[in-house]
Amino acid sequence: MSNQEQLDYWNGEAGQRWAQSDAMMARILSPITDALLAHADIARCRSAVDVGCGGGSQSDQLARALGEDASVTGIDISGPLLEVARQKAEQDVAGRAALSFLQADASSHAFAADSFDLLFSRFGVMFFDDPRGAFSNLRAAMRPGAKLAFCCWQSLKDNDWTWIAVQTALKHVPPPPAPDPHAPGPFAFADPERLQD
Repeated sequence: MSNQEQLDYWNGEAGQRWAQSDAMMARILSPITDALLAHADIARCRSAVDVGCGGGSQSDQLARALGEDASVTGIDISGPLLEVARQKAEQDVAGRAALSFLQADASSHAFAADSFDLLFSRFGVMFFDDPRGAFSNLRAAMRPGAKLAFCCWQSLKDNDWTWIAVQTALKHVPPPPAPDPHAPGPFAFADPERLQD
């Protein structure tokens, strides 16, 4: 999907459905956020941006990991999901970094220079239609020595949660056209060489 198609999708009926399912998704994905936080070296980070923050569950986990003397800005294009995130952010603030949310496209938003020392994302950076441009834009918002910590899906065949469903469906329907493996979407960064580049 193009960025405009992403905007339409996440702010329309699909965004509403994701918002209604946020508690379940937060519970399912919490261990992934825990693993990402354990892997990332965030000890000296004081100002983080969470790209593709959705309903904010990983933003909250990050804010708790950073502690009270830090700040976390969650950014997402989905109004329905950010409404959920803002409601959650009002609850149980003790011991947590300051937490705020911004509805904007992280690939093109005019961030102030030197705003963050950590770019964090749980499955939020694979949807850029121009990844190089998006990461260049985000890099301009980072302080010297800033850290990058994100997770992304491996190939479709390496993810049973989709591969088994696809194989089952293909027993009953003809296969769709082969997708562009680098198109924006969950598996856009499945190729390690492309990701490294």
